[in-house]
Amino acid sequence: MNWVFKQWTFALKMGLSFLCILLLGFGLTLPQGAVHSNSKNKNAPLIPNSDAPAFYVSLQPSILPSDYAGLPNCPQKKTLGILIFKYGHGLDWIHWFKSMHHQQQLPSAEVFESLTKDSNLVASAPFLPIHLRSLKPIPQNWFSALPSLHFHSNNLFHRYAFGDSKQNQGLISGHFGYSLRNHLPVKPLILNAAKSTLRFAFPAFILSCMVGLVLGLVSTFLRFPVLPMFLISIIPSYVLGAFVFLAFDWGGSTLPPTVENENIVQIIKAYSLPILTLVLVHSSLLSAHIHFWMQEETKHDYYRTALAKGLRPLHALFVHALRAILPLILTFFLQRFPLILSGTVVVEVMFGVPGFGRLAWVAVSENDQPIVLGCMLLASVLAWITVFLNGLFQSNPRNEL
Repeated sequence: MNWVFKQWTFALKMGLSFLCILLLGFGLTLPQGAVHSNSKNKNAPLIPNSDAPAFYVSLQPSILPSDYAGLPNCPQKKTLGILIFKYGHGLDWIHWFKSMHHQQQLPSAEVFESLTKDSNLVASAPFLPIHLRSLKPIPQNWFSALPSLHFHSNNLFHRYAFGDSKQNQGLISGHFGYSLRNHLPVKPLILNAAKSTLRFAFPAFILSCMVGLVLGLVSTFLRFPVLPMFLISIIPSYVLGAFVFLAFDWGGSTLPPTVENENIVQIIKAYSLPILTLVLVHSSLLSAHIHFWMQEETKHDYYRTALAKGLRPLHALFVHALRAILPLILTFFLQRFPLILSGTVVVEVMFGVPGFGRLAWVAVSENDQPIVLGCMLLASVLAWITVFLNGLFQSNPRNEL
């Protein structure tokens, strides 16, 4: 029963975190997609232009009609709410506002805001219809400004997540929209960039694990100080990348573009500089952790008993101490695994690798929200998988050995 409760708790936490990422992506994409977009265009943003509220619920003053929440986000929207609060007839104001916004004939924000300061300007405004120009200010009760809760089954977030047409199928079906920079589908761009990153980051991760394990065991056996490894691990990756570039780029080598179908040896040779940078970053941290874990294991009674029975120190380290810290090493691997994709931004930008990290960096610098959202979702799914696997292997590891 306790195991079932833990799994449900974990699923709830991850579901809430995934929902937060969706809401964040929705907030980033809404300003671009809610105004002046056409859902019939195959290259339309994720959120088509429509007179619909942003979310399932909205909180607004009770005097404002529920249709007010579905108005497009623009500077004139707030001024419209003040005019409705001052003159009433909210549905008439909203109907005029929708018509003018659709025809792109809304007055400027400064001109529209001036109507709230003088009622004579409303009566003489040429862009207002006759029935709105004849309105007079009405007294409002204090409870007219109290907030009221409105529910909207048809909203932009629902269309954003679940889609509303063949052109906009929603995130639930794997449709991430189109790039605002080159109008290409986001999903193939992200998958191709992720493949390019895995092509050099996964071998670098395996090499880091091997080098870190060997260095940690050797430093423990020979009693080397762990401070140099920790100092290397805290050096920023761009500093290590600059050092690798200056020390090992002996002839201005560049990354060849024709390594997709080559074997692993040629891939490692082609991406030698970024692989070396990642190996320095990860292996130093892993070796320092293994050194500390092994030092703690050498203080236990079982290790001292093995030495007292005549077992050689090297054999005792490899057989007993290493076996005891294997769950910790596995947990460390799982925690560092999401960095295969998300932790290579600086390295890819420095060495010009057209990978996942560089794609996300370019998308952020160019305000390309659909690509940023797709990168966030892919990185979060990878992190969710590793956290789930980490939870499976982390349950009381010492008692299982």
